Amino acid sequence: MSTVALARPCPACGRDRGTPDVRAGIYALVACPCGLRMLDAPLDGGHVLENNSEKYGDEDYNRWYRSMRDVLMQRYRNDLSEIEKLVPNKGRILDVGCAYGWFLEAARERGWQTSGVEVEEATAHVARDAGLDVTLGLLDDANFPDASFDVVGLWDVLEHVPGTDAFLAECRRVLRPGGILAVQSPNVRSVMARLMKDDWSWLLLPQHVYHFTPSSMRKTLERRGFDVARAYTWEPTEAFVLDATRKFKQLGRVRIRKAATPLIKVMERLWCAAGRGGLLRVYARRLP
Repeated sequence: MSTVALARPCPACGRDRGTPDVRAGIYALVACPCGLRMLDAPLDGGHVLENNSEKYGDEDYNRWYRSMRDVLMQRYRNDLSEIEKLVPNKGRILDVGCAYGWFLEAARERGWQTSGVEVEEATAHVARDAGLDVTLGLLDDANFPDASFDVVGLWDVLEHVPGTDAFLAECRRVLRPGGILAVQSPNVRSVMARLMKDDWSWLLLPQHVYHFTPSSMRKTLERRGFDVARAYTWEPTEAFVLDATRKFKQLGRVRIRKAATPLIKVMERLWCAAGRGGLLRVYARRLP
């Protein structure tokens, strides 16, 4: 297959050419030889913010998101337990793209000093009303001093950012040497990404500018002054079942029955261990 120019150099390996990949409507991905997929559109930060606001500012989306509060709060408590194994002395934690501030609430409960950054005005106000320190805008707008934080969280954020170099440089600047950058992002190497193709739940074009693999995520962070301390893939079972049910319907098959869920969980553990879960999770230390 002939190669095409990438919209911007690959953040993982620096290449500038790739091969056409999945197309969804008017949008398409180009695959870099290193495995990373990139939106085939020359979007700048302003375009990305507009696209994100259209989706994440939608009331139907926010109604669903609010319905997930209890699930997400428990998930965030588990995330913090993992973080505290790497940063046992609870200090200052920053959540970039903090939405309603629920991760910060969970961290505050556990004794962390918390700050957040959020671009959506309505959700930032909800977080502030909960007594949280949240800056409305981009990370650059907050003007945090150097080495302000022991942990910086990027939960489902990095895939939205076209200017990876500048963004990760700012994350590194506000993180103390030895501090932890916690990243979660969809895994384009996952079982469901390969099976669902243009109908994958986490494809989300054009909001997602990049789709990482485990190796391309590692390279992206290591090229910018971070050392990966822990990395794995995982996937909420309900997300897999939703995608799989839609696929079975497309094939004219029966709906996945609830009784099959235990078997699916066993299979999930196996493919997540093999790096094929739907979500990447990486904890990386800032090098001096």
